[in-house]
Amino acid sequence: MHMRWDMVDDLIANHLHKGMNENEVETLIGKGVETNLENERVARYMLGPCRSGIDYGTLEVRFRQSKLTSVEKRCN
Repeated sequence: MHMRWDMVDDLIANHLHKGMNENEVETLIGKGVETNLENERVARYMLGPCRSGIDYGTLEVRFRQSKLTSVEKRCN
């Protein structure tokens, strides 16, 4: 039930790197739910249940000028 939540640590550590372009990221993990902010684009991916409680996790990937700038795993 927590498989996506557990697997995302490896994804962040070994596969998603700053400077990757949006197409590379999308090829690797698919298309996320997108939000366009003033100077960046944010793609969110649902990870399912976190390890504790009833909260669900998300992976947030940020792009600026079509390049990956940050990746963050959150338990909301």
